[in-house]
Amino acid sequence: MTRYKIVVQRESTPSNTCLLAPTLQELATSEYEPQVAIAANSAGLVAAYSWATYVRFVGAWRRVSIHALSPSPVEPLRLDTTRKSTVLGSFHAAPGEAGFPGTTSLGELILYPSHLQVHGPLSGNWLSVEPGPQTPPSALLQGNHFVAIYPDFFGTAQQAPILDVYTQYSP
Repeated sequence: MTRYKIVVQRESTPSNTCLLAPTLQELATSEYEPQVAIAANSAGLVAAYSWATYVRFVGAWRRVSIHALSPSPVEPLRLDTTRKSTVLGSFHAAPGEAGFPGTTSLGELILYPSHLQVHGPLSGNWLSVEPGPQTPPSALLQGNHFVAIYPDFFGTAQQAPILDVYTQYSP
């Protein structure tokens, strides 16, 4: 099976305006082709990507991960992940019961001055984030797309994301 490496690469420009040395940082591997998005503003650099592993009897278990990246204070050639979050979809028969994997796929990454927003297709009726409290669903969701909003994503008081599901109709 083909494995995909998801990497962020920093390069020097011909004008050499970048003061940081070129580097390559591997974020993850995926058994299925990933979707990748990178955004930056004065607060920092963020990379989001979907990645998947094969789960027997289920198929591709696709998740979306988001990394805040910054140059390492110890090793300038390395990029450090200062925050990581993974959005997961799952199926549950009833609130509080065990479920099985669903999928989340990266549709778009938008970096606003006050928050970060990630959204994309969803299969499942429950949405959760890792790391975070893994509480059983209190209500099952209905929709085919998800949105995760991270207030003050680069801030020191990292808040839990706001999660929601909606239905996007095809034309």
